[in-house]
Amino acid sequence: MLQEFTERLGYLVYGAYNAAAVIVLLNMLIAMMSRSFDSIQVNHTCPCIQREHLRQTVLFYLPESLLSVRQQIKCSVLALDAASH
Repeated sequence: MLQEFTERLGYLVYGAYNAAAVIVLLNMLIAMMSRSFDSIQVNHTCPCIQREHLRQTVLFYLPESLLSVRQQIKCSVLALDAASH
C-alpha cells in the first residue's frame, strides 16, 4: 500500500516537473524571439542598419564554438556593405 502510494506520488512529481520545464522553456523561447524582433524592428529604415542588426542578432545567438561560421558571417556582411556603397 505504502509503496504504491509512493510510486504514484513520484510519477505525479515527475510529471509536474516536466510540465513546468516545458512552460519555462517555451517562455524563454518567446522572450528570445521577441527581443530579436524588437531589435530588428526598431531600426528598419536603412537596409545597411537592417543587415547590421541581423548580423548582430545571429552572432548573439551563435555559440562561440562556431567561430568559423561567425567569421564567414562577418566577412559576408562586410562584402555586402562594400558592394552597396
